[in-house]
Amino acid sequence: MEADGDVPHPVDVVTPGVDDVMRRLRAAVDQVARGVEDVNTVVDRAALREQVGLFDRLESLATAGMAAVLGSLRTTGGVEADGAASTAEWVTANTRRSGREAARMARLSTELPDLPQTRAALVDGAITPEVADAVVSATRDGRLGGGRDVEDALLPTATSSSPERLRACLLYTS
Repeated sequence: MEADGDVPHPVDVVTPGVDDVMRRLRAAVDQVARGVEDVNTVVDRAALREQVGLFDRLESLATAGMAAVLGSLRTTGGVEADGAASTAEWVTANTRRSGREAARMARLSTELPDLPQTRAALVDGAITPEVADAVVSATRDGRLGGGRDVEDALLPTATSSSPERLRACLLYTS
């Protein structure tokens, strides 16, 4: 029992290992923040190019991580418990993201668990969040088939070309 007499909801109870995960995640964010402060001290062009690649990868990792957490928040009832009618609404209300970006995050949080190759490519930095969303949208659309078949067909193009080229391929094949 809680001090106020309420029984905690099972999904609000911290499970073993969560503290360690949160501590490591906070430390990683702090390290990245310190790295951002040091960016202006680098004048070597090769190092600057590498930093662009690293920040690009961080964006992909952050998107994959947020999608996974949002998916868990939705499936455990946290979105509804916070008064939101949808994951996109929750994201808009609880982050500084636009409605369009919130909708993208909601799609990714719903679909990436069923598209392991796309999720892995996003985590590895082989595709951008924009490309992951294009793959997700194509799998949801149904005109090219379903789920993993579409993923199998699109990932070679997705990992080797720009989002614009992928979208052009999708228009051409649909």
